[in-house]
Amino acid sequence: MRKQIKQTVFKRTKKLFLHYKRSFVISWKASPPLFIFRVFYELLTVGIPIISLFLSRSIINILGAIDYESKLTDFLVFTVLTVLLQFISSLLGRLNTYLSTLHGDRISHRIDNEIIQQVNKLDISYFDNPEFYDNIQNAIRDSGSLQSLTWTSLLMIKSIVQLISHLIIMARLNLFIPGIIVLCCIPGIISDKYVAKRKYDWQLKRARDDRKVGYLKGILQGKSYAKDIRVFEIQEYFKTKYVKMWKEWYLEKKKIEKLKMILPFLSSILPLLSTAIVLVWVGLGIVNGTNTLGDYSLFGGAASQLLTSVVTFTGVINQSYESEMRLNKYADFLKLEPLVLNTGKKAITEIDTIEFKNICFTYPNTDRIVLDNISFKICKNQSLALVGLNGAGKTTIVKLLLRLYEPDDGEILINGTNLKEYEIKSYHKCIGAVFQDFARYDLKIRETVALTDIERVEEDSNIVKACNNAELNVDIDSLQNGIDTYLGKTFDPDGLELSGGNWQKIAIAQAFFKQSSLMLFDEPNSALDPEAERNLFEKMKQLGENKCVIYVTHRLSAATTANRILVIENGRSIEYGSHKELMQLRGRYYDLFNKQAEHYRDKN
Repeated sequence: MRKQIKQTVFKRTKKLFLHYKRSFVISWKASPPLFIFRVFYELLTVGIPIISLFLSRSIINILGAIDYESKLTDFLVFTVLTVLLQFISSLLGRLNTYLSTLHGDRISHRIDNEIIQQVNKLDISYFDNPEFYDNIQNAIRDSGSLQSLTWTSLLMIKSIVQLISHLIIMARLNLFIPGIIVLCCIPGIISDKYVAKRKYDWQLKRARDDRKVGYLKGILQGKSYAKDIRVFEIQEYFKTKYVKMWKEWYLEKKKIEKLKMILPFLSSILPLLSTAIVLVWVGLGIVNGTNTLGDYSLFGGAASQLLTSVVTFTGVINQSYESEMRLNKYADFLKLEPLVLNTGKKAITEIDTIEFKNICFTYPNTDRIVLDNISFKICKNQSLALVGLNGAGKTTIVKLLLRLYEPDDGEILINGTNLKEYEIKSYHKCIGAVFQDFARYDLKIRETVALTDIERVEEDSNIVKACNNAELNVDIDSLQNGIDTYLGKTFDPDGLELSGGNWQKIAIAQAFFKQSSLMLFDEPNSALDPEAERNLFEKMKQLGENKCVIYVTHRLSAATTANRILVIENGRSIEYGSHKELMQLRGRYYDLFNKQAEHYRDKN
């Protein structure tokens, strides 16, 4: 058992030193000049309290001497030195506070970039798992420990030097007193470690609940939900849920804070008693003539600083191991690797053919087969419509084609070559896409449309052309700032507010703007009226020349414009052909098409 404990301590210490190394590297890279100054300041401030004690002792001894008038020059010199030391200490302290704040911001920026880079490196399958969001939240919270670790190590060195210095000073008074003071600090050391462990365990346990509280708060404060909350009168419902969860958080935190108040207070009684013993001891020595008045200041101050040094040193040890626990989570987060690996070496500039061969797929952490033995092929100048009921697997085909996921079985061939052999970045450049859950960016029209090919953001005529091709119901020429007009009012009170249909047209304009050989549309007509829908598919047909076009749609009238239609049901391909061929087949597509047609006829 003892051997196992030693191994655990060794492993944790080894990990801690790796975290120290990482912390030093990040602190240095954030700003070498600021790093050097902060190290210099920490080392310089080791000696200032000790020098102050001896200066104070000398001044008091001079003032208490019978012939103090003859030592007036020494008194003035020591006083000037004391004031000068305090001035230098104050000046450096304020300068350190200022520069440390700047350095801390630069370190935080580096760490934030590291987290952002890691999140964006991972493929989209991670976002299907709630634990991943917990990991992000824990990583963001615990990354702060990385910044403090460098200064924790310097504080440890500083406290060791101070501890040794004060032990030597106190040993001059009595050899046993330093040991008594150290022993009196042990209860505080244990209580600090216990409280820190309780707090960290509580934070880990609450990660998901904290996200829920933040989510509910966002509903109550955010613009996206404002209409629903007012029209459906559901503010009290969400407020009740939010207040209930907040109270649970508050009560748990209150227990931790109470523990942090009571235990340190109780454990501080013994150190205070030990200081009192030192003062009484020195006082009796002064009465007996074995100590001077200055010794009262020296040993009293040394005892107080020794207590501080012991508490600081042990606190640093506890904090270091607490940081080790936190940074293990952060390090584990940074070690996550994408499941879709960019191992392909081939560059691609144009997509001529797409072929799915016996593709099977199941989403990570689930057992349900989403695609079961799907096969089809389309070429340049052809379009394919994916139709079927909700949950059939249509959007999943688009995600696999975008290589957001890897198929479990089968292969996807692009120009006759397995998709995995292509370098992902060059492959994505060949694709223009409109997603069912398209993102709304509160940026300028110029930026928003050009996001799909941001290097061409200054091509005004092509941006306007893409908006026109998407049938955007906005007269850009009449806008005061033209394509530099903001969308939404987040950043500009004069920003352009768009309807749901026009937001979707912006997303379509993004796809049209990108000069790609494959165009993917996942329900591009969901927010469009029938006329806009018809115009869109006419445009898609025109702009689809010399391209491969694949679109997902529930409106089968739109599917009639495609060269080929793939009917999917429960993840299986049940019919494949042109609209005319499938209608002649009188199968599933025929039934779905007629039901939709009857629905529109009944409406009329």
